[in-house]
Amino acid sequence: MYNNIPVNKEIITFLSSLNANCGFIDRMKINFRPLICPMRDLLKWADGANSVLDLGSGSGQFCALLSRYSNVKKIHGLEINQELIDNSIQLLSGIKNEKKTLFSLYDGHNLPDYISEYDVVYMIDIFHHIPKAKQIGFIYTLFQKMKLGGRLVFKDIDRGSIWVYFNKLHDLVLSKEIGNEISYNNAILLVKEAGFTITQSFKRQIYCYPHFFLICKK
Repeated sequence: MYNNIPVNKEIITFLSSLNANCGFIDRMKINFRPLICPMRDLLKWADGANSVLDLGSGSGQFCALLSRYSNVKKIHGLEINQELIDNSIQLLSGIKNEKKTLFSLYDGHNLPDYISEYDVVYMIDIFHHIPKAKQIGFIYTLFQKMKLGGRLVFKDIDRGSIWVYFNKLHDLVLSKEIGNEISYNNAILLVKEAGFTITQSFKRQIYCYPHFFLICKK
C-alpha cells in the first residue's frame, strides 16, 4: 500500500525540486501539469503492482511520482521523443531508491512485446495524439500484448464535452497539433470490443479539462 497519496501542493513541490535541463515549456509541464491532470487519482491504480509501464511518458513526471509515492518496484516509460526521454532520465536521477526505472524510445507504430511483462499499463492523455485511423488498431494490439490479468489505466479527454475545444486549443499551442479525442461513451465501447473488462469508469472535470477514466482488466 502507499505510504500516502500526496495532495497537489506536495506533488508540485516534489516535481519542482527535481532537476531537468529542459526548455521553458517542458519545465512548466513537469511542474504544473498536476494542476490540470488528476495525478492523485492516477497514482492509486498502481496499488498492488510490482511493475508499471507508462505509455507516452513525456518528461517522466508520472514515473517520478510512481518512484516517490508508490511501492512499484519496476517503472518503465515508453516515449516517441528522444528529447523527452533525456528529460526523464535527468528528472529521475534525483530520486534515490532501490526501484528500477528505465525509459525506452517507441517508434510510434509497433507496440513492444515486453508490454506483457507489466502488471499495469498507463495511457495518460496519449490516445488523442494517435492518428484517428490507427486508434482502434492500437487498442486491439495493446489488449493482445498485455498479460492476462493485467490492468490498463486509460485516461483521456472526453470528446463528448463542449470543453474538448479548450483542450484542442491547449494542444495547438503546446504541441502544435489538434487532438483526435474520443468520447467517454465511445471509449467504453472500444475497450470492450477489444476484449477488456471495465472494472471502473468515471469522468472528472478539472477547470476547463473534461477528463475520463477507464480502469480495465485483461
